[in-house]
Amino acid sequence: IYDVYGDEMKEADVDYVIFGSSSAVDNYCSKFDVKADIIAIGNVTAKRLEEYGYKPFVADEYSIDGIIRKLEVLENEKN
Repeated sequence: IYDVYGDEMKEADVDYVIFGSSSAVDNYCSKFDVKADIIAIGNVTAKRLEEYGYKPFVADEYSIDGIIRKLEVLENEKN
């Protein structure tokens, strides 16, 4: 897990983009197109992503630990 900002995001090879708030969704999606799986920290953030046309995964627990558990589940499903 690492942070990527600005123009770096256009070229980054990422598996997931994680959003922790609906304002982060607005700021990001107004500048970039997400080409990776998306995880939202909660339902409000997921709804905002859906308004942009994305279908995010949602953490079961609205916390960093919940996001990490969701990542683990998604990665285990891939293997």
